[in-house]
Amino acid sequence: DAMGDLYLIGKPLLAAYSAFRSGHAMNNLLLRELLAQRDAWEVVTFQDERQAPTGFAQPARAW
Repeated sequence: DAMGDLYLIGKPLLAAYSAFRSGHAMNNLLLRELLAQRDAWEVVTFQDERQAPTGFAQPARAW
């Protein structure tokens, strides 16, 4: 459940997360607090997708 809750941020996360019985409400509070502390996170882009961690490369478009 926690991974689904964290997915709601709308961006993939390069992060570590550890919790014990956190539940949806606490996960939601965590994300709200994290987003409120602008100096606690940054948006990262990779000019060369080969530098991105496995699973973060953009999928090829079908059209």
